[in-house]
Amino acid sequence: MKKISHTLLTALSTFFISAQYYMIQANSGLTNPAIEKQSSPTTADRAQSGGLFTEYFVFFWNTLITVGALSTLLYFVWGALDWVTSAGDKSKLESARGKMINAFLGMLILGSSFIIVGFVGTLLNINLLQPVFLTPGF
Repeated sequence: MKKISHTLLTALSTFFISAQYYMIQANSGLTNPAIEKQSSPTTADRAQSGGLFTEYFVFFWNTLITVGALSTLLYFVWGALDWVTSAGDKSKLESARGKMINAFLGMLILGSSFIIVGFVGTLLNINLLQPVFLTPGF
């Protein structure tokens, strides 16, 4: 069961990481025809302004949240399966209950991180997950 859950978790996390990467690549070429076309900043310009680091940080944070959510969901299901198959054994029931409680607490922590980021972003009047850096000449 452990090997199957680890394999499934690895496959799902790889899928979501690659999906996020391709979504970013697909959306990077979008332009607004109503606005005069400007040359896009180079990688060096984005790195100097801090934008490149921020893009990587936000991508990494989103990936961690996705993997964490999948992990807690799988851990909860694993605890539920252990509960069902415990056949009344007290030690197995306690172990299954502990897994389910830990998975629930993990989901609360992941959810609260979104709330904290949203609250701090509201206080600072910026969107922390999609920051915009102004660069000279652009």
